Amino acid sequence: RGRPSLPPGRYFRMHLVGYFEGIDSERGLEWRCADSLSLREFLRLGTIEPVPDHSWLMWTATERQPISPPPTPCGASRANRRFVPGA
Repeated sequence: RGRPSLPPGRYFRMHLVGYFEGIDSERGLEWRCADSLSLREFLRLGTIEPVPDHSWLMWTATERQPISPPPTPCGASRANRRFVPGA
């Protein structure tokens, strides 16, 4: 049921390719990885296995964002802090 999961190592490798080749879009990253046989080998993909599509990469990146904000220093809640102009 649903889309098969992407191995974390492959996800990480795809983003390494994007970083080192200066590709800042998921569509561009998908195209580059599908176009190069050496990158397909680096991602450990077979010759007929499809490259993960851009929507899966985008969905994974947005799903891994933290749900709640990080804790505030000294345990104070954000509502209890007052705004001090110029501070």
